Amino acid sequence: MYIFLNIILSKRHACDQNDGLVKYGWIAHDGRNFGIQDIYESNQNPFSIRTSYAKHVCGRDGGDWTVRTTVSPFGREPKQAFVSVIFYLSVDSPGWIKSIKNNDKDGFVVHGDNEDVGKFKLKLEMNKEKNADLQFDYTTGNVSLYLIKDELVQGGYFRRVKAKLANLKEYIGLKSVGIELDEANFVGIQVSGFLPLEFDLVFQSDSCSAEERGGVDLKGREFEAALGN
Repeated sequence: MYIFLNIILSKRHACDQNDGLVKYGWIAHDGRNFGIQDIYESNQNPFSIRTSYAKHVCGRDGGDWTVRTTVSPFGREPKQAFVSVIFYLSVDSPGWIKSIKNNDKDGFVVHGDNEDVGKFKLKLEMNKEKNADLQFDYTTGNVSLYLIKDELVQGGYFRRVKAKLANLKEYIGLKSVGIELDEANFVGIQVSGFLPLEFDLVFQSDSCSAEERGGVDLKGREFEAALGN
């Protein structure tokens, strides 16, 4: 799941016809193994969000999957925009997140175990050709997943962060609220940067063997081939 927000904390947690969106909807999907969705924000926030996913069936717990998120400016005179994308993992069935490793250059690797999907690894893969400078933040917490948008804002999960970019002084980023990983039901990871930006979330099930994967991850050309590109 995703929460989208920009520097003035205009939040998007879901799409609604009353939100002033230009348009949104599925471009293509088969309901199970792949899909492509476009969201065009309002003229006040002239950028589009494309989320696409592909799945590789393997192992005994449902297999591997990858979600690619691409955020791009649109309009006749695209404005330079700084946008943050937050994705979160929720433990809503017996299970836990075992570890989170943060590498500022390459992103995050999350290891976990869940009753529904078994042991897994989730990697954040950045498109380095599109993203020269990015900021990363993450938090853990215990929140109601039905009210997550409001609880993150009201519960003090955001802070003003001094930016490391020449033409941006600060942005709104996630902060720790002092809840340990083994007590949390929620992990949020935020990627922020000037448009365009693009990243892949690569989910790998421990029950899938290297032979089933063909020795490659579902990313890059393999991901594009699974989408039919």
